[in-house]
Amino acid sequence: MSIFCCKNLFFLILLHSFLLTGITSAADEAKQGEPLPDPSKVQPALVATGFAPAEGLHFDKEGNLFACNYRVVGTIGKLTPDGTASVYSNLRSFRSRDGRQARPADLVVDASNRLIIADAGAGRLLRLAESNKLEIISERFLGARYNSITKLALDPEGNVYFVDAGDSRTSNPTGTIYRYNIMTGRIQLLASGFSFPDGIAIAPDGKKICIAESNLFRVVVYDLDANGQMVNRSVLVTFPLTDKEAKERKIEGKDWVFGKFAPNDLAFDAAGRLYVAMRGGGVVNVIEVSTGKWLQQYKTTGKNVTTCEFYDKQPYVTLEEKEAIFQLPLGVKGYHSNGSGRPTRPVIPRARRIFSGL
Repeated sequence: MSIFCCKNLFFLILLHSFLLTGITSAADEAKQGEPLPDPSKVQPALVATGFAPAEGLHFDKEGNLFACNYRVVGTIGKLTPDGTASVYSNLRSFRSRDGRQARPADLVVDASNRLIIADAGAGRLLRLAESNKLEIISERFLGARYNSITKLALDPEGNVYFVDAGDSRTSNPTGTIYRYNIMTGRIQLLASGFSFPDGIAIAPDGKKICIAESNLFRVVVYDLDANGQMVNRSVLVTFPLTDKEAKERKIEGKDWVFGKFAPNDLAFDAAGRLYVAMRGGGVVNVIEVSTGKWLQQYKTTGKNVTTCEFYDKQPYVTLEEKEAIFQLPLGVKGYHSNGSGRPTRPVIPRARRIFSGL
């Protein structure tokens, strides 16, 4: 082999090695995500007020923000990118068969741009189309009425996981997790025995699901198998109730606060870090799911953080006592699922009621 050929071969080997290193570094960087900013440099920004109370929010693909209980309890508010606010839908006249008043507590936007709504007041899972037609997806399981559906999450295929907090107490944990299969229209009970579950989130890869147990001040995590079943339960994190407990457990950060704060809502960023809205503490804690390690804590401007939801590179939170939505400008790419991973058109369940013009 000539010296020229050897030099070319050596150059190609070096180039190949460089490209592989670059690809690996880019993949590692994407997996790790953007670095979390210094909390002292994060100033919450007011987005919208006038909620009664502020609870549950989600963005559609055009950047419209939908939130529960705008102006009065029982409505869905809409905030467009240009700042126009309006009542998008009024559920107040849409009582359940047993007379319970509708009170939306959470919502998500699916791949068809429809709102899936957790009706905590009447214990129903609802769907609202762009034409303002309201459908009852489910209000019973095996003949029994749901107690209070409070939180929702979509997996990458668009199936709906939802929480029924039940009449749950520490001594009587009756909270349950269900799954609505968009292909079959069937509801399945996945897990039970939760002590007031009030937060649910599915990881970006669709392989893990986290549940906040408010009464026990902790978050549990399950694996999701290929059939969407929750398996291999473990406690991800139990939040310290005092500064002393936090110090003993070596959970320390600059100006971090601890107390009897209940985890109230969950959200993932694109790197798979979990953001936990803490009711009573006015903070959002960031947890590494693979280890349960505390990564950071961000303060809001209030006390009761009831929702945390990403859009683009910023998480948005609802503050109950301020009746408002705030943005936390972190500059960290979030995970915003609308269940667009399955291109197949879902079936429509047979048993439902439809209302128009609400």
